[in-house]
Amino acid sequence: MTTRHLLVLMMFLAAAACTDDTAGGVAQFNNTSMDTGGQDMAPDATPDQGQSLGEVGDACTFGTECESGICINGACAEACTGDADCPLGFSCIELEVDLEGGGSETVSACVADTPCTANSDCSDPDVCVVDRAGAAIDLTCDAPAGPGDVGGTCTMDSDCESGLCIDGACSAPCDTSNDCAADGSFVCEITSVATGTGGSEDLTICVPRPPDSCISDADCTGTDRCVANKTMTELQFECGPAVGTEESGDACVVDADCAQNLCIGGACAGPCAEVGDCGGAPQRCEVTNVNLGNNAMASAQICVPPISCGNQGDCPVAAGDVCYVREDAGAIDPICRAANVGGGGLGQVCSAATECANNFCLDTRFRDVCVFPCLTNADCTTVGYECGTVAVPLTAGGTEDVSMCVPKAPPACASESACGTGLDCAIIANVAGDALESVCVPTTGGVATGVACTTDDDCGSLVCLNSFCAAPCTDTTQCGTNQICLSQTVTKAPNSGSFNVCTTLPETVCTSTDDCTDGTRVCGQLRNNAGTGMQEAICRFPNAGGQQLGTTCTQGNQCRENICLAALSAECTVVCDKDADCGTAQGCTTFGDLNFCNTVCSDNTDCGAPNRYCTINGDVLTNEVDQVCTLPVGASDLGAICVNGGECLTGLCLRTLTYNGTGCTADTDCAGFANHTCECPINDANCTVGKECAAAERRCTNLCDDSGDCAGGVAANPMTSCNSDIFVTRPNGGSANIAACSRP
Repeated sequence: MTTRHLLVLMMFLAAAACTDDTAGGVAQFNNTSMDTGGQDMAPDATPDQGQSLGEVGDACTFGTECESGICINGACAEACTGDADCPLGFSCIELEVDLEGGGSETVSACVADTPCTANSDCSDPDVCVVDRAGAAIDLTCDAPAGPGDVGGTCTMDSDCESGLCIDGACSAPCDTSNDCAADGSFVCEITSVATGTGGSEDLTICVPRPPDSCISDADCTGTDRCVANKTMTELQFECGPAVGTEESGDACVVDADCAQNLCIGGACAGPCAEVGDCGGAPQRCEVTNVNLGNNAMASAQICVPPISCGNQGDCPVAAGDVCYVREDAGAIDPICRAANVGGGGLGQVCSAATECANNFCLDTRFRDVCVFPCLTNADCTTVGYECGTVAVPLTAGGTEDVSMCVPKAPPACASESACGTGLDCAIIANVAGDALESVCVPTTGGVATGVACTTDDDCGSLVCLNSFCAAPCTDTTQCGTNQICLSQTVTKAPNSGSFNVCTTLPETVCTSTDDCTDGTRVCGQLRNNAGTGMQEAICRFPNAGGQQLGTTCTQGNQCRENICLAALSAECTVVCDKDADCGTAQGCTTFGDLNFCNTVCSDNTDCGAPNRYCTINGDVLTNEVDQVCTLPVGASDLGAICVNGGECLTGLCLRTLTYNGTGCTADTDCAGFANHTCECPINDANCTVGKECAAAERRCTNLCDDSGDCAGGVAANPMTSCNSDIFVTRPNGGSANIAACSRP
């Protein structure tokens, strides 16, 4: 008799069909899985430990400047569920805030109570509410205290929206008479208001309009004007003929010089309902105290000259005025007036003066930014700014020096960590304009390093390189995903220079780490190619501190090359195209669409049985049959009867044919022999003639290099001989011989 041995394998290795995946996911190989690592590399974020963080109410530009991490409307806020969670002077408000990456979110946060002088200072549905229960009167934006509007009947403060009941009628704080009543029945006057402790305080509020009085010329007919009538104790305006010839804002000496009979501080001041009654800006329409003589005062809503200012503090906070930069009579004369609608604050990017609240856009070395007048450095609250001198151009030619908040002389930096909160490490032209330098400049927006861009201005670093933002760096850990710290030429016409910057490397498909020509990345990220549906590998940065090739692992992020053969051999691997790409005792073999490094073996002792076993795998790249280590495949030990390799610990089920010498052409010719079939000769697997009847037996086997590898196994194990004439099929056709345990 003769025998012939064929291995019946669980072919999950050589013929594995992979599905998914992207980097950091799990690629499925039939019923096994290969973990490719859980996370992409990310730059280490090191907070600036030298910066103290703001408390609730402190000024801020970004949430990172606050202990709470929340910056709302330029002030640090804190999350809350009700007013009781907030400090004195703060209320728990529900706000919709914009998110840095786009969209918005509704949050409840402790926000400083908003001071007010009229309802126009508040956002609906809040109104300007008066609290006079203590010794001082507080005015803050809040929910209406009661139902009554101005003029409504009341018996107590809580009957009125404003929380203020005067002489049986609801009043309200006001800036102008227009804040009081649309029909002119109430006017805005400075009035003495009683406090809860028995004192009083002057407050500008709505009071009933005196009979036969006018607020402006619009209340009069014909050529009559709204003319001032002073007495020893009162100031009223009544319709009548003009008194003098000078109009509001014109110079005067006495009241009679003015058409409306009122001269204040050397300028005519007519009554007004709005600033348009004063001939427009720069005059203001305000409720103002007027000296009647003999220590008597009265209040009236009149046209008054603009307030000159040197900083924001010179302007009425309640009115919302800013120190507005303007040219008047050939000179720069900043005045207090309403901000440009939608204008940016200090440090906001601009392209024209009208885009700035204070009407001045400064051309700097890094960006054009909004600035405003100042007297000291304390006026410049944005990080990176100080009070300096700006040469402001004049219409007629030349310039005038004005003290304004300007960017500080930027310190040099080699990376973002050198700059601190509110500053960015950017590359800009030097003062002379003849070279580039890397310096800390005030943060003005722009996306982070590694984010896609089209121009330098898109980036906080002011460098867009190869369509991605590139920030100065000293180490790759400071960079974004898929970036490396490299010396690059940065050009800002007409200057250029070499700087170490976070550089985004191009996506590179690889079959081994040799394809990652930057010398840093490894072939360690898997994904499905949408076009072919096959799995491919791309270069990615190694996992700093990860384990070396061949080390035991359970997931990819434990491995330096980011891939773990978690359910195959539980070892760190990498995509390869030759054995030299692999670690000690590893070889390059095929799993699915790609080749990976796997520990090679000649018997189970090379793999550390019983944790791993030596099996075979088809290497498509070389059309070889590789011997590699794998986790236990099935549960049956050496010598156990099997149907296929999936039942055996090694994944190897040996089919042994024992020939009895009887020729045949079909299985029916062997019917006289129990369990026999008609088989080809031992050395001609694809024969057409010369077949013999043979008995078939299938048992689990081990790979071996001597008979000692065939000891043990199941009770009465018959597979005790190491046989080197075992036939296996190559992945691309043909057969090969291996040594495996068989019957003697």
